[in-house]
Amino acid sequence: MDERKKVIVEEIKKWRESKLLPETYCNFLLSLYLEGDVEEETDNGATSSLKSYRTALFMPILITLLSFLLLGASVLMTANEGILLFGIALLVIASGWLASKQSIALIKHIYVLLATSISFLFVVLFSDILFSENRFVLGLSILFLSFVWVVVGLRAKIVYLWIAGAGGILLLALFWMLEQV
Repeated sequence: MDERKKVIVEEIKKWRESKLLPETYCNFLLSLYLEGDVEEETDNGATSSLKSYRTALFMPILITLLSFLLLGASVLMTANEGILLFGIALLVIASGWLASKQSIALIKHIYVLLATSISFLFVVLFSDILFSENRFVLGLSILFLSFVWVVVGLRAKIVYLWIAGAGGILLLALFWMLEQV
């Protein structure tokens, strides 16, 4: 690494220590200037390489593939597969929580989108298993899930999540009204 880059890297580390810039921005700038080759120091003095970032990017892809393999294996979902899908959804939520603790903002949003998609699949498929051909129970399940998305979106200040929940509630109300006609 040439002298100019060393000076810039040292300045970025000073900015991070003095909280002149948010840690996320400093980590991003360091990863640009270090080109992913050198380990960087965190606030607690421990070293963490960009491998954790790559792992956090790889996990949603792996979990998505696992979910689609599970759902694509059979057209009719059994209760065991539903429980497994629920476990995968819990794994996504836990992984997202851990990724958010590492202050990787993009990864957090990927996990939120993945968890909402899997939770929607789980609610629809599980209500179909337990109450087949009962559209009212399916509607109530979707209404409950949309309400959960609104509450979580408002509490976690994730705008797209509460918009998705509100949109789900509005669309469900529209479908119920159209079904009555």
